Amino acid sequence: MILANRPITSREYKLLLKPGQFQDLNQGIKKFWSRVQAVTRSEGGTVSEPDQDEILERKTWYLDTEKFDLRRLGFVLRMREELSRTVKGEPQILSKKNFKVTLKYRESDRYISAGRNMAFSEGVRKDEKIKTGDIDTKFEEDILPPFKSKFAHSTSVKLKQPPEIRRVADVVRFFPGIDGLDLIQENPIKTVNTLFAHEWAYRIGKLKFGDIVKVCLSFWYEAKQTSGEPIIAEFSFDYDLDNRGENVLSDALDETLSHFSKKAAKAFPRSVFEEHFPSGLFLEDYAPDIATGSKHLFMAMQEDEGVDLNGTTKTAFAYGER
Repeated sequence: MILANRPITSREYKLLLKPGQFQDLNQGIKKFWSRVQAVTRSEGGTVSEPDQDEILERKTWYLDTEKFDLRRLGFVLRMREELSRTVKGEPQILSKKNFKVTLKYRESDRYISAGRNMAFSEGVRKDEKIKTGDIDTKFEEDILPPFKSKFAHSTSVKLKQPPEIRRVADVVRFFPGIDGLDLIQENPIKTVNTLFAHEWAYRIGKLKFGDIVKVCLSFWYEAKQTSGEPIIAEFSFDYDLDNRGENVLSDALDETLSHFSKKAAKAFPRSVFEEHFPSGLFLEDYAPDIATGSKHLFMAMQEDEGVDLNGTTKTAFAYGER
């Protein structure tokens, strides 16, 4: 059964930045982060971790047909190779499975996005001995300026080697839910606009509007570098469905079961409901404080001199959608 609704497990707010302010990357980050902290405090929030200092280095590219058929249908197929990770200047050991392939569907209508079958092929998983823990399906809300929601339904798979994806049929082999759409399976798949972005993602700190908000600055370069002007820069912050939200889902099920007779409770124990009635039947619950504070921060930062309101997302940039 494909659910027509799912709980939103995280909400991410995204703004593109003017790349010129990051000619000197460290100075640019320091100045912009200082302004974010000032706006956060003016909006009633606090800075819980002003110097998180985690840096991710990776290569990012997208795959599609020559005519961008996946994009036309609302999908993106993103490839990532994790290259390095440091925390407070200390190198971290990377997983051997440092390649990640992600199929994502974005749609402004929540129910259309939730209803997409984004499942990874169970046959491929078994044949290639991919652990279930290396497959991650998410349903998230992306918030873009001025305040527009896009609902992103995605599945990511961690692999030791990049998968061989040469035709649409190869994509369908991994993600059979797109079979039957307006796609010609023999059409070749190639790198979108031959762009292999060298990405540096700086998880620079955490804010607090009642609950924790994580902040990230991301920069793309056309070569392995951290100097000079990036080709695109993005400021994003997000918060997750925490224990409070998960407990709401659990409490809703408890409330339902409390009305069962002893005979019904024996015939239909909690485990049966958890297996056959996924959490999509129960909606998420985010605290008003974090939603209000994040919205105010998002709206206020759009007035910042370093924000580029002419752009939309890194994906759009990769596709040449200026």
